[in-house]
Amino acid sequence: MLNVNSKESPEYLRMSLAGTITLGFRRGRFYRNAALHCLNLLLTYTEGCSGNCAYCGLSVERQGSYEAKSFIRVDWPTYPLDEILCRLDREEHDLKRICISMITNPRAISDTKLVSQRILEAKLDFSLSHLSPPPLGQYRRIQLAQYLIEKDLTCVDDSSFSQEGDILNFGIDREVLDEVIQAGRPFKTSGCPGCNRPYANSRPGPEIRNYPFSPAREDVERVREQICLR
Repeated sequence: MLNVNSKESPEYLRMSLAGTITLGFRRGRFYRNAALHCLNLLLTYTEGCSGNCAYCGLSVERQGSYEAKSFIRVDWPTYPLDEILCRLDREEHDLKRICISMITNPRAISDTKLVSQRILEAKLDFSLSHLSPPPLGQYRRIQLAQYLIEKDLTCVDDSSFSQEGDILNFGIDREVLDEVIQAGRPFKTSGCPGCNRPYANSRPGPEIRNYPFSPAREDVERVREQICLR
């Protein structure tokens, strides 16, 4: 049950520092007059997040009180949803989208629905999307294409696509493609050196989307089936 004296979702949300400046909660200016186009909101609860993701500033094992923890690099202060909606309607801004992020809490899914409904009822001129990850086969092809392009092994113009935009051909020799897939590197977590974000966007199990370790032989064979090369 919600503690009426606490600042918890769905009545309250944390907001990125960029959002607070854009909506006038805090004074500040963006470097080279950059404009924020997406307002990032974060659910919040007194007990914090029960997740223990090592890369996240809200990790349950990270030292300090939950209120003092930062989600991503900057301050994420808490404000009433009513006031956020009021300022979205009143203040001048370049916002076009709203992104609602959840933390690991039993109430998170239901509260996200409530917050989304409040935003829709406010009839603001924004895009509010509920996105699902692409099918695993499509995801694997995107991973493979990204790796091939980054390694200068192919380019978009050499690839072919279906009318729906699915990748049909990567535009390189099949033998080279097989070698790249067999190495397994395209399907490992990419990004900053030394950061592997274990299970950040999928559950542990046979359908890992980004491997935080080198895929084993059986993993590679499963990936081949998921890619479904013709």
